[in-house]
Amino acid sequence: MIVLGVDDGAFPPGKRKGTVLLTVVLLSNNVLQEVALSRVSIDGLDAVDTLTELVQRLERKPEVIVLPAIPCAGFNMLDPEALYRRLRIPIIVANPERPSEEAVEGALRKHFKDWSVRLQILKKMGPPVPIEVHQKRMFVQIVGVSIEDARKVLKEALVTGLKPEPLRVAKLVAKGLTPLGWT
Repeated sequence: MIVLGVDDGAFPPGKRKGTVLLTVVLLSNNVLQEVALSRVSIDGLDAVDTLTELVQRLERKPEVIVLPAIPCAGFNMLDPEALYRRLRIPIIVANPERPSEEAVEGALRKHFKDWSVRLQILKKMGPPVPIEVHQKRMFVQIVGVSIEDARKVLKEALVTGLKPEPLRVAKLVAKGLTPLGWT
């Protein structure tokens, strides 16, 4: 299976302006095939456009995209439904822990004038659904794929621990490049 993993690295605490690198890795049967990078605005609303462009630049097209979360680069929202409409590639948001919807909503209300737009992106996906993969619990949100097929993808992608290999590799690449990506 050809799976795309996504990560945004990190940025210094308190940095709320500028950009970070959005990193995508394409794995085929858990073997790295391609890496692509682009800048995404911290707390902006350009993540969907940026990820769409990254996917379109790849030589091979993924069969599924796995995201670690909907917010990236702070609260720049990777809207799974918008991504699916544009790319027609199934999206799985996979997290070993249930995200705190209350904490996210509180932060959005506190820091953003357009908090309701960002919150709507989260809410329209519905709450994460717990699934079991290799006797381990994960929380997923899906678009364009059934829960059972998402479980199969994650089962193949879990090599070690609770992080699917495409997300683990994307995080390693993003972490290594993070200091170079701050603007």
